[in-house]
Amino acid sequence: AVACFQSDRSEREKVAVIGDSHADHLALGLAGVLQQRNVVFFDALGLPLFSSKEGAALLQSIMADQKISRVILSASWYARLDSVPATSSLEAELTRVATELSAAGKQVFIVDDVPNFSFPPRNCRYQGDWLRASQCHEERGLFFHQHGHYFPVLESVKKKTKAQVIRISDYFCDQDFCSMEKDGVLFYRDNNHLNLNGSRYVAQKMLQNTPQLAAELP
Repeated sequence: AVACFQSDRSEREKVAVIGDSHADHLALGLAGVLQQRNVVFFDALGLPLFSSKEGAALLQSIMADQKISRVILSASWYARLDSVPATSSLEAELTRVATELSAAGKQVFIVDDVPNFSFPPRNCRYQGDWLRASQCHEERGLFFHQHGHYFPVLESVKKKTKAQVIRISDYFCDQDFCSMEKDGVLFYRDNNHLNLNGSRYVAQKMLQNTPQLAAELP
């Protein structure tokens, strides 16, 4: 299995990020905040599950790599629910992944997802004139309706395994709205992917809220 990105070529301890493009957009920011680690992104071309041919090959490679100490699972979970085999479930598949990675000596972190918006970032950045107010946020209802289809699964996997769940959606939403910017800084490059500023913002918040990501191994 070939890594699609890694922060350096050294033999330092590695943090693996595996999933689809929603894992990819986290990797650069994580590489910036985890400078004492070698952050490696593996593109599973979908959900990071053993039921996927690509996912299985990458997960086996990660389990065999003794330099990888931590594994971050991230994906557009809601959009890819239909890709889970009909004879299985996302909960069963993720439970297997977390269990086998933990048995291989890896710390496992499962990340939920960033909000997806109904409008492009240009509405936020370029239309803020006196004729048309910029549109940077919208009501959280639709996103959290989608979130409710998979987040309880992540929480259930956490209870059944040694995995930790990191809820990055909270970094963008309050009780009423979700926003693609903060303090005038735009965080999105399209309606559901982070730009570099967004990746760095999320990575910094992940590290603040989950210090185990960078803690020294016992």
